[in-house]
Amino acid sequence: MADGGRTYRETGFAATPDMNLYVRDFGDPASPKVPLIALHGYWRTSRDFEELAEHLAPSRYILTPDMRGRGRSGRSTDVSDYAFERLVDDIARLLAARGIARAVFLGTALGAYVAMRLWQLRPELFAGFIFNDTGPEAPPSAGAKAATFSGGDERSFDEALTMIKEQNAPGFTRYGDAEWVKMTRRAYWQNENGAWVRDFDQLTNQDIPRMRAVTPDFWQEYNAIGVPIAVLRGENSEFLTRELADRMVAANPHTTIYTIPGCGHPPMLWEPESYAAVDEFLARVDG
Repeated sequence: MADGGRTYRETGFAATPDMNLYVRDFGDPASPKVPLIALHGYWRTSRDFEELAEHLAPSRYILTPDMRGRGRSGRSTDVSDYAFERLVDDIARLLAARGIARAVFLGTALGAYVAMRLWQLRPELFAGFIFNDTGPEAPPSAGAKAATFSGGDERSFDEALTMIKEQNAPGFTRYGDAEWVKMTRRAYWQNENGAWVRDFDQLTNQDIPRMRAVTPDFWQEYNAIGVPIAVLRGENSEFLTRELADRMVAANPHTTIYTIPGCGHPPMLWEPESYAAVDEFLARVDG
């Protein structure tokens, strides 16, 4: 399939008998290089990784699923189907189904948390971690945002574009019109009414308070990681502060910080500096 000139394979995966995941595959599954599993954030989809996956695909296999309740993956009317633990299990099952015994995991926010929990359960699956502007704890403001975030409102594209710019302009100081349009198209999709809405099930938000109560942070998981770690930090990020990044380096000697200039939370991973950081890190893991 192609999207804006990009080529990938669309596949489905039955995580459970009543929950199907949408998955995009890039590159050759037989590549000798370590595959990359890219996991998106709370209100995001696999579309976030298109440019980076195309950049890496000539020499590496990349797997980018939509987690349940997001993008083109299955929906449910039962909030328990969106439990954090089920997301973790889905990814473990997906890797087993694809015959992937070891990979580098790239995660943004929710995706990074899923990867850290999977590390705790199945460390043998990991060759390395890439954290996209995410640490073992989230700032208090993230909890407040999760409690109030609503993505169900229908908007025109111009209204959605204005919303994205208002929410992100303070952090993304390097972005121009083309980048704002692309960011909007990553966050919103056009429904059957021709309106633009956020691309996730609102019910997924209802598991966030329970998840945070059960696991207020992921420091235990992070401290135990015994493989190389790259942390891509947006220069202007309030989600992953400089202080928190420094604590991550102090807590785990495997950690390397890469600062992505002119970006907030999270870098979109199409920045040249993001390409360079990921390339350098993966070369180290491959070696």
